Amino acid sequence: MGKKRNSRAEKLISGADGRHAGGDHGGALRDYDEALVIDPGNEMGWNNRGVVLSRLGRYAEAVRSYRKALDIDPEYWTAWFNCGKAFHRMGELEEALDCYDKALEHRPDHKSAWNNKGVALRALGRSAEALECYGMAIRHHPDYEYAWANMGRLLDSLGKKEDARRCYEKARAINPAILDDEKDGG
Repeated sequence: MGKKRNSRAEKLISGADGRHAGGDHGGALRDYDEALVIDPGNEMGWNNRGVVLSRLGRYAEAVRSYRKALDIDPEYWTAWFNCGKAFHRMGELEEALDCYDKALEHRPDHKSAWNNKGVALRALGRSAEALECYGMAIRHHPDYEYAWANMGRLLDSLGKKEDARRCYEKARAINPAILDDEKDGG
């Protein structure tokens, strides 16, 4: 049996989702805030509020929203993943890793969680573990160009040029523009 939701709060959240998708982050945040006053037990509202705050660069506030979502539903893998991304953007890599691990406990095939965990591990100098993470992302999603590109970048930095070249070729076969920017996915 699902949770009983407040219809007014649900309408506000739906409207906030639309505002966010349309780029009106301030309006979306106001709608999420109003909805969460009405229904403070709405984990999706808290998560989505965190996404908007992250988009606005307000990562510490975003983490607080994700944690509220997780207080309500500790198995909400999306909130764990999003919380990890916020910590990652703040440079709090160990906290990010903990969150990515929690997301992966609940969704072990999540390509972006594996990839982002690899990016964080690489930043911490833990190259072997990072390679394993990129490999897991690829194992679950062989067409995930970001994991191929990140694996190639790491192998390149380790002096494994031929292995890196093969990864870059795979990434480019999926998305020819993948190496034109420095985005690492997730």
